[in-house]
Amino acid sequence: ASSVLIAIGLIIGLYELATTAKPILLSQEVGLKTALQPLGINFQTALFGTGPGTYLFDFTRFRDPGLNASNLWNLRFINSSSFFLEMLATVGLLGGLSFLFLVFRTITTFLRAGVHQTETVGVFVSLVLAFLLSLLLPFSFTSVFLLFMLLILYAIRLANEDSPHVFDVTISVVALKKGLIAL
Repeated sequence: ASSVLIAIGLIIGLYELATTAKPILLSQEVGLKTALQPLGINFQTALFGTGPGTYLFDFTRFRDPGLNASNLWNLRFINSSSFFLEMLATVGLLGGLSFLFLVFRTITTFLRAGVHQTETVGVFVSLVLAFLLSLLLPFSFTSVFLLFMLLILYAIRLANEDSPHVFDVTISVVALKKGLIAL
């Protein structure tokens, strides 16, 4: 019964998305130009970006003049055309390269581990699709949360398969005098 309700909701949502509720998204070209502009300001901004959550300021400062001739002339975007381009502008080259490293390590870990259970393959495929979508679409907080939950689920699946690529780590939290905390 619940799967029928989910299917009906999905069909109605896709119909609404295709007909009336089309979101206005920034084009990939404008998103790429806006993401690359902060990298040329100075060395610190190129490495660390302009700061998390500052894409609206980046867009306002580096907006493409060609947008003034389009019907989007009066809009300001709080997200780029893709999650990765937004990350590149706001957290810089280090953040963008860290994200690409995470994608690379996830794929290589899966390929090195060999034969997997069906559930692990399913989680891996979902994770790869989420990574691909992050290169093509803007992500909300919920989407980013889902991406990291899939990463955690993938690591748990690999640990349950006794993968040599997953290690147990113990972290101790110790309370010191006067309320200080040490790890």
